[in-house]
Amino acid sequence: MKSFDYKTILKWILPILICLSSFYMIAEKTSTPEFHEQSIQYLDEKRDTVMTLAASSAAISTAITMLPGDTGTPIANGLADLSSKFLLVLGAIYLEKYSLTLTCMVAFKYIIPILCLTWLVNNVTKWDWLKIVCIKIGIIAVSMCLIVPCSVKLSKTIEATYESSIQETIDNANNIQEKIKKDKENKNFLQKIGDAISSTTQKYTKMFNKSLNNFMEATAIMIVTSCVIPILVILFFLWFIQVISGTTINTKSFKTFNPVSKVQKQFLNSKE
Repeated sequence: MKSFDYKTILKWILPILICLSSFYMIAEKTSTPEFHEQSIQYLDEKRDTVMTLAASSAAISTAITMLPGDTGTPIANGLADLSSKFLLVLGAIYLEKYSLTLTCMVAFKYIIPILCLTWLVNNVTKWDWLKIVCIKIGIIAVSMCLIVPCSVKLSKTIEATYESSIQETIDNANNIQEKIKKDKENKNFLQKIGDAISSTTQKYTKMFNKSLNNFMEATAIMIVTSCVIPILVILFFLWFIQVISGTTINTKSFKTFNPVSKVQKQFLNSKE
């Protein structure tokens, strides 16, 4: 009798409890911004940093037009090319931010309850392959909720190493803008830039080159932390899911319930 009660709890009551708790408790808790407050705060700070970098690069590109002739054209083109990369990083940041709450809501409010109901149906049908499918989809659903938090944690660790470099890029861009503003107020500034090959022109060319290199380094860091790392985390979870749920679906039990195969067998027997 004890054995019967134990099996009954596992087969019927436990899936019902998991279904109700997932739909009413876990989904409501994990799909709120407050639950992912630290991750959202980090993504917002990264978004502000990217927007600051984009604004600073645009300001430097505008300042380059003050150089005589085509001296700063290659540098201006290089800075202009970075704008599309900043847009890519911003899109990845917003995608991560909205995926934090969306994946948890889909997993715990829809996928897990449906799997629990399917498991209850399987208690009647006795299809072994359906159990394996439910287990695999359940692992995938839980993994969906862990992908973004894990990628955010890893990105935060790596970005902390290069935080000073990014801040140095922003400060350097601000210093260049202030220096140009001061020189522009100088009465002799127009006379200085009037010479095609002057020390002032060479000085600004070196400054702009250094600034371009800094912006390219900062952009590379942002692309790695916002685009490359999430992709690597997804690939890792796909590999992990394959290892954990690497068992193949047994189709023999499915064939026993195939009405077409039964009809074929009866037809062959009648011919014999």
